[in-house]
Amino acid sequence: MLADFISKVKTGKINDEMTFNISSINSNGPLNMVPAEASLISEIRSMDDVVAKNFINDLDSLINKLCKSHNAYYDMIVEERVKAFKILTDSAIVQQILKVDKELGIFTRLKHSSGATDLSALYSILDIDGLVLTVGSQNEHSKNEILYIDKFLQCIDRLLALVMSYGQL
Repeated sequence: MLADFISKVKTGKINDEMTFNISSINSNGPLNMVPAEASLISEIRSMDDVVAKNFINDLDSLINKLCKSHNAYYDMIVEERVKAFKILTDSAIVQQILKVDKELGIFTRLKHSSGATDLSALYSILDIDGLVLTVGSQNEHSKNEILYIDKFLQCIDRLLALVMSYGQL
């Protein structure tokens, strides 16, 4: 049943609002047999709680349908671990980043992450706002994601300039 689910569910970037990833699969038993039980841990990231909850309902419907066809059962446990947040583009830190980028000749595109950043975990632990400064990529959160090394190196200049300009905030 679990293999059937994995083959049918879309993972990675689901849409502009959300990502869905399977992080672990576990089962016990001999290697040459289908296990009686298996578990799957996954993660949904979205800035919009309604979009995430609708996707969870869709997953629940799919799993229920598959369980019926395989004469199986399931338990779904949903935990909200991270609350999404947004920083306004007119905030002091964003304006300082734009100023530094302009001085360095770095092209800047402001984009909300749709909740799909690792910074979200720090937000829930430290209760602080934060920014993710990407350094140039394409097809984020997809199987065709591309990262550019020269942009990573450019990020060092950006971070140094931001630290040096900190007194101007």
